[in-house]
Amino acid sequence: MLVVIHRSGYDRGMLRRVLITVLVLLLGAVAFGKDDTRSAISEFKKRFKPGMSSYTREGALDRLAEVRDKAVQKTFQCAFELTGSEIRRLVLGKDDATEEMKRLEKSLDDKVMRESERARRKGRKPGRISVPSTLLQQISNARDKVERLQRRIDVEYQVRGRLSRAGGIWLDGLPEKDRTAVFKGLESRGLTDKDFTVRAFWIKTLGGTTHASATRLLTGLVATEKDRRILPVVVDALAKQAGEGAIADLLPLAADERWQIRAAVIAALGRIGSPEAIQPLIDWLRKEEGRLRGDLASALKVLTGKDLGVYPDRWQEWWDLNKAGFKPPRPADEADPEAEPAEGGDEPGDEPPEEEPEAPPPPPAGEDHPSFYGIDILSKRIIFVIDISSSMTEPVKANNPARTKVDVAKYELRNAILALPDDAAFNIIFYHHEVSQWRKGMVKAESKERKKAVKFVDDMVADGNTNIHDALKLAFHIVGMGARDKNYEVGADTIFFLSDGKPNRGEITDPVQILEEVKRWNNLRRVKIHTVGVGDGHAVAFMQALAASSGGTYVAR
Repeated sequence: MLVVIHRSGYDRGMLRRVLITVLVLLLGAVAFGKDDTRSAISEFKKRFKPGMSSYTREGALDRLAEVRDKAVQKTFQCAFELTGSEIRRLVLGKDDATEEMKRLEKSLDDKVMRESERARRKGRKPGRISVPSTLLQQISNARDKVERLQRRIDVEYQVRGRLSRAGGIWLDGLPEKDRTAVFKGLESRGLTDKDFTVRAFWIKTLGGTTHASATRLLTGLVATEKDRRILPVVVDALAKQAGEGAIADLLPLAADERWQIRAAVIAALGRIGSPEAIQPLIDWLRKEEGRLRGDLASALKVLTGKDLGVYPDRWQEWWDLNKAGFKPPRPADEADPEAEPAEGGDEPGDEPPEEEPEAPPPPPAGEDHPSFYGIDILSKRIIFVIDISSSMTEPVKANNPARTKVDVAKYELRNAILALPDDAAFNIIFYHHEVSQWRKGMVKAESKERKKAVKFVDDMVADGNTNIHDALKLAFHIVGMGARDKNYEVGADTIFFLSDGKPNRGEITDPVQILEEVKRWNNLRRVKIHTVGVGDGHAVAFMQALAASSGGTYVAR
């Protein structure tokens, strides 16, 4: 707007009125913007309260993400802290309910044992044991309460994940000036917060943005962050945010002394899916030991579509022959853009047969590994978690009643333990309705300890129910539940989990809830879980998902 100023009093008066009008309009626009933000925040607080459905709260987050004002940053952090407080409250309530449930179940077990012992003394088999219906109802009510509280905990974690995604959308939508100010504030405060969970929240939020400034902040953390708890979160966020651009920043962490960090980098390079990572991964495979060799082979398999095992010479030979003109394999769920439908392709049976997956070549001479039910044991820090419920006493095959499932499990376990190298460390957990461990912590696999472990295996008797949750929980206590745990550095990096049934005892019996718990326990730990399902009655979907959640292998026997 061009304003020409004349000397006359009339013109000066007119100019004054014009300027006052423009100023009022500008101030009104600013006020309207602030009122709009305040209204959005107020509406969000009404809808984002503990106890409200995840649908309501996630909808409120979606609307908050549309507010183009940096002032809502505090609202996002307050919402995160609110979910944290609610999770802590629910966990304490669940712990109390669990203790009550276990007390009642112990009363039931004690009664069953007394009746069985009385029958044994009289020289007869125990018949149907009478249990007070009030006790059974109390146990049922206590279990319902535990699982109800667990469902609410799962919902809070679900909302917390949606909170990070909404924060990323909000950051991407901000005006450039506001976004720059927010990034600067995160660099000086949010990413250095004393509360580890707050820092992790903002790092995950940055991972959901597309802006170059987020890449700069995350790459800076990769280079400078020393906190062992947070670095895997940084690695995951940078790989998600920058894609191929993150490879050069992630590769230096291949030399990190903490295996959890190296595992996070290997997994991230596999997810990025760039051929640029193939040669560095092959070179890395020559230097790595233990379980991470399997991780590297899995990442190379994802990137190339080939399965050449943990043998770097084979990978190098193949890559030298194929890197010129190499095209990455398509994801399994992606259609071939060049494929043309055959005539009459709508008719049933016209689909081309699925190709059989390529079998891995046999290992080179002298490269055999110990194994458990056919799964190679690459790790040198292992926990075996073995089902000894009463159903494990059933025969493996109907025509061979003398050979039971527990007999085969003990045979496989003995062979695996005896084949461990002296520099490995291991432990054993057996579970039925109760859970027992061989030692309190990891034990070096020296000859005398392997023999003691075999005796422990031979002495174990199968009976009772199937307490999967508590067995896995104990395994993760030995592993190290989190980066603050004293076992974080010295615990195991691999779990072999065997079961022939479905969870029907313990703190949680819902397979979906158990899976969610294990994912949270393993979020920072990065333990690989291999699963062995025995017989026709095992929980196939659960065992498959448990292995898949950690990059492990599932086999059915």
